[in-house]
Amino acid sequence: MTVAELYSALAARGLVSESQTPLTEPDSEANVPPWYVQVLIGFSAWLAGLLLLAFIVAELRDVLIQDASWTILIVIGVCACVAAVALYATVGARSQFAGQFALAISFAGQLAIAGGLGEMEGPRTAFWGMLFVETALVFVMRNRLHRFLSSLGAVIAWALAMHQAIFGDLPWTSAYEPAPWGFQLIVSLVLWLLVWAPVAFAAVWLVRREAWWMARGRETVLRPVTHGLIAALSIATVASHPSAFWFGLGFHSTREEAGLVALWPLLAALLALLALALAFALGNRPLMGLAIIFGLVEVSCFYYTWGTTLLIKSIVMLLLGAGLLVAAQWSRKART
Repeated sequence: MTVAELYSALAARGLVSESQTPLTEPDSEANVPPWYVQVLIGFSAWLAGLLLLAFIVAELRDVLIQDASWTILIVIGVCACVAAVALYATVGARSQFAGQFALAISFAGQLAIAGGLGEMEGPRTAFWGMLFVETALVFVMRNRLHRFLSSLGAVIAWALAMHQAIFGDLPWTSAYEPAPWGFQLIVSLVLWLLVWAPVAFAAVWLVRREAWWMARGRETVLRPVTHGLIAALSIATVASHPSAFWFGLGFHSTREEAGLVALWPLLAALLALLALALAFALGNRPLMGLAIIFGLVEVSCFYYTWGTTLLIKSIVMLLLGAGLLVAAQWSRKART
């Protein structure tokens, strides 16, 4: 059975849309260059993008420094992103160099936009602006890798923007009398859920409704978005420095209070565990490996941040290891 016949049979049963075209492989394995050639092509494309950015910045350096005209930097960033969109839409799918070059200039353009917004209006505007930019790039960039990275970047921008909006103006800092730790704990957990619950819900929904959106021909957009959200559950909690929440709320006056900072790596490890489960449901090994690596990073942060004795830490780690072994054994029996 050919691919076209398979799609016709699936469309007859209502499993895929009739307007959806069969996925084809444009290039055979014989036409794929060796890995070292691909590495050199990617390196040359990124080098070309960086040199182009350096040339533009060098030409406009005096204008940016003397006149503080950061609007020009934002315009340059937007033009770079538009050029990347054009490259992806025309030759990006047929040329590896063009695809990597488009990714490089898009990345440089996003940095220019973020830098311009930050210098003009401050970090809060930069965070919210980059959230809008990354979300827009998910839909306009016709490249799976770029959509994956844009989804990941959107979650990081969301976490940083919410951190700035929620904790930026609270009076619970070292200059004020700290609030009762129980009250701070409850408020912090609620605000943490406000940041990460939408991301976790979106990732779970996309994984559980995979068959539904694939049948409607939305794989080209939602597949990389799903992978980006799963990766974000592992990476974004580290990139947005969630442990700073506790220091911002005043948990640093005593050794006992400083130990409460360990709650944030522990919560981030739970998100990494959720990402591991979602990646396992999709059968995506790279995402599973990513979740495992960052889960170990968060567990290590929890171990070194928790302000208690080494004996108690050893007991906790032994209990955690035993629990993981029991869970692994149960999972193995459940599959058989």
